Amino acid sequence: MELDPDDVWAITSRARIYQSVGRYEEALAEYTHAIELNSSSASIIADRGYLNRLAGRYEEALADCASAIELDPENSNAITNRGATYRISGQYEEALVDFDRAIELDPGSGWAHYEKTVALYAAQDPDYDIYFARVVEICTPDSSESDPAISDIGNLFLVHCLMSDWAEAEHYLGTFISNGATRGDVTELLTVMNTLRPIVPSAREHLAPFSCRLENALGEFE
Repeated sequence: MELDPDDVWAITSRARIYQSVGRYEEALAEYTHAIELNSSSASIIADRGYLNRLAGRYEEALADCASAIELDPENSNAITNRGATYRISGQYEEALVDFDRAIELDPGSGWAHYEKTVALYAAQDPDYDIYFARVVEICTPDSSESDPAISDIGNLFLVHCLMSDWAEAEHYLGTFISNGATRGDVTELLTVMNTLRPIVPSAREHLAPFSCRLENALGEFE
């Protein structure tokens, strides 16, 4: 049976496979092709916006998020991603508006709570402690969980880096690497971790060895 070259499901599946192995350029090309075929899909546009942020294309990320939110005003992933892009760009007020809305839509989102913690910390708002505790509450695996979500472990690593709790950060990094993280997971964690460098005063000394561990983990995929 001949495959349909314009099958949007197949194209977005390829995009996600490329993303999972850290091949962002190929993934972005596939997402763009899918959007050309189905420009009304908020989820596909939001996915491309997420990847544009990871690739450092912040203007493109914001444009994609705006388009996705226009199509689906309750798309919490697009709203959180726009907030994360604002946060990386130092636009903390805009970021916090988005994180508040995302948390309203999805109160159990560890990602939205993590990003709000970072934005509050960067803005020197003492309420960051409240949201730090919430990230830990949401993302800490239950003792009965044998296979915790890799995204939750990543958020726990990142939020402990933010709080300069380096022993806990090292613990969660080890768990992240040993728990079946894909090449794409490792690439993403390294990218997001690096956005903390300007925010955390003691980051340089401690994040350098974490970067080495993540880069070594990437080398094992070669």
